[in-house]
Amino acid sequence: HRTRTVFRKVGGFVYVTSLLVAMERSLCSPPVSGWEKVNQNKVFELLHTVFCTLTAAMRYEPANSHFFRTEIQYEKLADAVRLLGCFSDAKKVGPATVFPSNAQPFQRLLEDEIIPAENVCPTLKHCSKLFIYLYKMATDSFD
Repeated sequence: HRTRTVFRKVGGFVYVTSLLVAMERSLCSPPVSGWEKVNQNKVFELLHTVFCTLTAAMRYEPANSHFFRTEIQYEKLADAVRLLGCFSDAKKVGPATVFPSNAQPFQRLLEDEIIPAENVCPTLKHCSKLFIYLYKMATDSFD
């Protein structure tokens, strides 16, 4: 409890989300702005740590959750994630023409951390991993 409170008071949320912002364009295909020199597995290790840290800081700590929701804001987190480079710049999604008949495969992707096969484009793999991290953050299910 005390560690989480101190994390908030010393600006931990700001530092960790600033790190996420600094990772801008790290997941472009191909990566740019110096990220082309970094192993993609290391990039995802860092992203995993960022999301784990944010999740742990809010776990069982209503004051931290409130602080994150009101001061850091989930919209800003979404903007930082969008700037990583594997998502479209469009903020609105067009109407879907095909609807899946069964959501089970997507649910399995999120819960079992099934990463697409090697022959899947890197952008889709990056998006899948990020969705897994965001799902785990939303459900407070990081180990």
